[in-house]
Amino acid sequence: LENPRHIFNAYISILSVYIQLKDYQSALRYTDLGLRFLSDHPDIDNIEKSRFYVNAGITYRRMSNFTGSESMYLNALKISETLYDPLLLAQINSNLGNLYKDMGDYDRALNHYRTSVELSESMNNQIGLSINYINIGSAYKLKGDYLDSRNYLTKAESILKSTSQNGLKSILYTEFIDLGNLSSDTVMSVVYKERYDEVNILINSVEKQNDLLRTSNLLNLKVLDNEIKQRRTELELARKRNQILWILIVSLLIITVIYTIYSTVQRRLLFELYQTRFQQALINGLPVLPSNNDRSSLSMFRIMRSMKGYFRTSSNDQFQDSDESSAELISESVKEDGLEAYYKALVVYLNQLESFENQQFTLDELAYRIGTNNKYLSLSVKKYSGLNFSDFINSFKVKRCVQVMNQSPNIKSNLKQIQDVGGFKSKATFLRAFKKVTGLTPSQYQKQFQYVNEKVNPN
Repeated sequence: LENPRHIFNAYISILSVYIQLKDYQSALRYTDLGLRFLSDHPDIDNIEKSRFYVNAGITYRRMSNFTGSESMYLNALKISETLYDPLLLAQINSNLGNLYKDMGDYDRALNHYRTSVELSESMNNQIGLSINYINIGSAYKLKGDYLDSRNYLTKAESILKSTSQNGLKSILYTEFIDLGNLSSDTVMSVVYKERYDEVNILINSVEKQNDLLRTSNLLNLKVLDNEIKQRRTELELARKRNQILWILIVSLLIITVIYTIYSTVQRRLLFELYQTRFQQALINGLPVLPSNNDRSSLSMFRIMRSMKGYFRTSSNDQFQDSDESSAELISESVKEDGLEAYYKALVVYLNQLESFENQQFTLDELAYRIGTNNKYLSLSVKKYSGLNFSDFINSFKVKRCVQVMNQSPNIKSNLKQIQDVGGFKSKATFLRAFKKVTGLTPSQYQKQFQYVNEKVNPN
């Protein structure tokens, strides 16, 4: 029953049994079930479809739904013509003839009967021929052509005479009796009445046996019906479970994607916020790292550290991570924009200093002030200034010395003061750094400055 084709064949079998039992209400119910099943499974084999349409046509005809019956028969005929199954085509044409005969359209009925006769002859199907001859004789009788009716009924009798088809004989003799009554042929009516009685005795004995078999079939049918209902319920529950499972999986994937995007954006925004506060702290001369009491800053500091690396901390009033060493290096995966941020922060910090006197400008000290380690601070200076760390710091010191010299009228009397402003510990170091940066000694620079100043401002 897990195969749709098996389920559909079960519908056809049940439908056929209800038709044989003349329980057309139940047959109609399974016709509707089969049609719904076909709409859900259009890939059912054409042979099964054709068989179902034939039985559905019979059911609708017995329920006097001639339009529905004609539609079912024509569907079956259309499919069978593509398959070219002579036996099935003969059956469908015979059923269409019966339908049109019930509708009173005898000419169309005779056309389909004759088509069925041709197909039966091509297969040498004698029983099929006898049935069609009876049907043609019945149609001619209803049409009022008693002579042609008798000829076709006689043909059927000659075929059935040597067979044991008592059911067909009973139908044939009934047609003869009816024809005799209509044509006022009393002899025909009497003769075939006797034959009809003889056949019915045989039929009744067989019918008793069939009753027992029919009862057994009904019980089996009910069991099969319940099994099909139960299986349909199980399949529907399984389908719903699968739908719910897929919905949960898709929802989980969507939530995961949204959460990932949200977390990434949030971490980036918090990092940029902390970076801004970090630079403002440098400009305003505030501590670079957050205090233990500033929970929001502390959170941003942790995010900054997780995204950009490890921040060195002091053991006094700065945030300290007890789980990591203050000498640990940042991960090698630090991005280019992180190095640039360190460099810019260092430039801002050095520019806002009024004097370099008594300042500790070791690599470790400045790395601590910036919030990184000496390795990455050195890399950022080298990358964005092209100088080593010592020359880079000296360039800022000399720049500050030059600013003071431009404001001093007497270089000789203020040389020691200028050296102290630049934070140089010895005169030799000061002179060497000054000439390396400007290309001149302090005296040469002062003379040149005075000469230019006099030319620009002669008064």
